[in-house]
Order: sequence, then C-alpha cells, then structure tokens
Amino acid sequence: MMKTLQTANELLQLDEYGRIISFRCLKAPEQEFITDGSFPAFMLQYRDETSFHELEPDKNTVVKTQETANGLTCTYFDVGGSGVDVTPIAEIIDDTLTFTASIHNPHHLAVTGLAYPMIVSRYELGAKDSSEALLYPRNAGVLYRNPKPQNLEPDSFHAWRFTPENGD
Repeated sequence: MMKTLQTANELLQLDEYGRIISFRCLKAPEQEFITDGSFPAFMLQYRDETSFHELEPDKNTVVKTQETANGLTCTYFDVGGSGVDVTPIAEIIDDTLTFTASIHNPHHLAVTGLAYPMIVSRYELGAKDSSEALLYPRNAGVLYRNPKPQNLEPDSFHAWRFTPENGD
C-alpha cells in the first residue's frame, strides 16, 4: 500500500509504514527531492538514569496503519522494546502538508525528542551547476548558496532542533 498526498503545489508519497518515499513539486514533477534509501518514519530519543537512547522502528515493531480521506496515520507499538507507542500523522489541512505525532508513554520515560518526519534530501537536484541552496534553521533562517557538505557541520538531530542554543 502506498499513500499519495497532493496539494496545489506538492506531491508526497508514503509507504505502508508512513515513511516518505517520494517528494516532488508539481511544477517540476520529474524532479525528485529526496534520496533513495530506506529511512525510518521517525526517531525517538529518551534518557534513563545512565544514558541517552535513540530508537527508531525496526522490523520487529508492530505497526497499525489507517488511511484517512486527508492522509495516513500509523501507530508503532512498543518502539525498540521501550514500551512507548508513537503515532505519526501525515495529512493535508487547508492545502498544506501537515505532520504531527503523538506519544503514548505509560512507563514515563524521559522523552527528549521526536524527529518526524525523517527526510533526506538530494544535494544535487540536476539543475545548472552551483544552483543548490540550503535553508539552515538558525534564528529566522540562513540561506547558504552553493553549500559544500564538507563545509557544513555534521548532520545530526541536534543541528536541526529549534532550541535557544541554535539561536531560536
């Protein structure tokens, strides 16, 4: 099962686990914005008394998928054996792609983050040379023209979080 969500400008495809497998602009539908690969639908982070943990759904995670008129809801049960259930929702509201998620945390784990959706974008989109740009989420946003991956800080959840340390 694949779910397609379409607004006036975008076309998004999700697989049966709620993972984004295609993202295109309708003005250039031949151009794919995300990379090929198998990426998780989300990443859950929490702390316990001794360490920090990052969990993502694996092949043992039970998933219940419900297709709605406006989108897709997937509930992941007992993610990584943590006892936590995560329900990411992708839907169209007022012609806008909207992503939300809820967490059922009966063991009261100290959840520190939930990254959803997980998207890995292509660096070279096939346009003219040096036309790439990256909008970096610092303060109101910083646009880097023709960025080179080796000149950017390592990609991580912390680099993209909206926190006071990141100027937000």
